[in-house]
Amino acid sequence: MINFFNFFNYWKFLIHIRTCTSIFKEAIADKKKVKVISHYDSDGISAAAILVNAFERKNLSVSYKILPYLSEEDIISVSKEDFSVFVFADFGAAHINHINKNFKQKEVFVIDHHKGQEVRPDANVHVMNPHDQNIDSSRDISASGVAYLFSEALNKINQDMAHIALIGAVGDVQEKSGFHGINKKIYRKAIRHSLLTKKKDLKFYGADTKSLAKLLAHSNSPLIPGITGSTPNAEEFLKSLGIINGNDFTKKLGDLTASEKLKLVDSISERIGKKFSKNSLYANKYYFVEEPAESPIREIRQFSTFLNASGRLGRPDVGINACIRGIKPSNANRLLKDYRNKITDAIHWYNNNKGTKRIIHGKRYIVIDTEKSVLYTIIGTLCSIVSTFSEVQGGTIIVVLGEYPDNMIKISARISGKNIFRINLYNLFESSCANIPDADFGGHRNAAGAMIPIGSKDEFINKMIDLVSK
Repeated sequence: MINFFNFFNYWKFLIHIRTCTSIFKEAIADKKKVKVISHYDSDGISAAAILVNAFERKNLSVSYKILPYLSEEDIISVSKEDFSVFVFADFGAAHINHINKNFKQKEVFVIDHHKGQEVRPDANVHVMNPHDQNIDSSRDISASGVAYLFSEALNKINQDMAHIALIGAVGDVQEKSGFHGINKKIYRKAIRHSLLTKKKDLKFYGADTKSLAKLLAHSNSPLIPGITGSTPNAEEFLKSLGIINGNDFTKKLGDLTASEKLKLVDSISERIGKKFSKNSLYANKYYFVEEPAESPIREIRQFSTFLNASGRLGRPDVGINACIRGIKPSNANRLLKDYRNKITDAIHWYNNNKGTKRIIHGKRYIVIDTEKSVLYTIIGTLCSIVSTFSEVQGGTIIVVLGEYPDNMIKISARISGKNIFRINLYNLFESSCANIPDADFGGHRNAAGAMIPIGSKDEFINKMIDLVSK
C-alpha cells in the first residue's frame, strides 16, 4: 500500500529539484566553469562522481575538491576561487550562514541529506535536501541519490548512473533487507537499465575474489573467534569441516555446495555463541553488470568500501574515475589492500585496549578514545565496524574519538543494530556541543559526527554520557 504522505513529499521534493535544475541551467548558460565540493566518504564520492560526469556531459569545465569535513575556513577558501557556480554535496546544509556570507554574487547549489541550520538561504543559494521535505533522509535517500535526481533532471541520459547513487546509499547503511523510499525507485531504474543484478548470499566481504580461508581471516562482521586475523587458523578450520582437502586453499565461497555452506554457517555460529543469529550472516548482494568477474569491486558493498578507501587514503580522484570510467582490478586491489591493513591495525588497537581507560563502557554507550593511535580518517570506519560486533548489544551508541590536525578532535557516532532506545544522534551531538566554542557537528538520527577543540574533549564526553544516561 502506498503511503500518500510520503508520495506527496517525494513529488514536492522532485518539483523542487527540477526548479533548482532550471536555475542551474540558466547559471551555466554563459559560465562554463563549475566547482564541486564534496565529502570524502562513499556517499560523498558517489555524489561527486555523478555530478562531475553529468557536468562534463554538458561540456562544462569541472573542478572538484573532496574534504574530510566542511569548515568555515574551507568555505572562505573555496569562495575565493575563480568560479561563478558552486555545488556542495553531502554537506553544506549545516553551514548555510557561512555560505550566505561568503558567496555573494555567485550561484550556489547545496545537495545534502543531513539536518541543516534553521537559516534561510539567500536568493543565490539553492538547497536540495530531502530532510526539508519530511523525507527520512537517514533511510530513504542519501546525498548521492539527490545528486542522481538532480543530474537526471538535467538530462535523461544520466539515468545510466542510478547504480552509482546506490553505492552511496549502501555506504550510508541505507540498504537494510532491500532499498526503501526514493532509494527503491532509483534501484528499480538501475534494474530497468540493466546496470546491476541481485541475489541473497553469505555477506562476507570479497567473496567473489578471495579464497575462502582469506575470506574468513579478514572477516570483521562478524568477528570469528580464533579465525579472524589468522589465515592459517582459517585453513585448519576449513580442513576440520571437510570443506578443504589437502593443501589446496584456492577454493572460494562460490565453489561451495549448498550443504557445505550450511555446514560453514552452523560452525561459525557455534564458534561465536548462542546469541548469534545465523540469519545475520546473509545479505542481499548487488553486482554491477559491466564490472568484470575478477574485479574486487563488482559487488556494491565492495565498491562502497573502495570509495571509502580512496577518500580516506587521500586518493578520491581514483574513486571518482572508477565510478565514471572504471579501474583495472589490480589497481583497485592495491588500494583496498592498503586500506584493509589500516583497518586491521585499528581493530587490533581496539581489541588490545578493551578494559583500559581508553574504552569506556556504559549501559547504552561505548566511548572509544583513540587519541593518536588510529588514523583520523579511519575513525568513522572503526565506529561502523564496532557497531556490527556481535558482542555489542543492539541499540548501543558507539562513539569514537581521534586527534585531528590543528589541535582538533574528530568524533564519529553510530547506533549498533536497531535504534531500540530511539536516540537521535544528531540531537545528542547538538546538545553535547552546545557550550563548546568552535564546535562543528552534523549527521542524522543513526549517524553523526563532530569536530571540537582538543581541550574540550572531556567536556564533550561527560556531557554526552550524562545525556545518554538519563
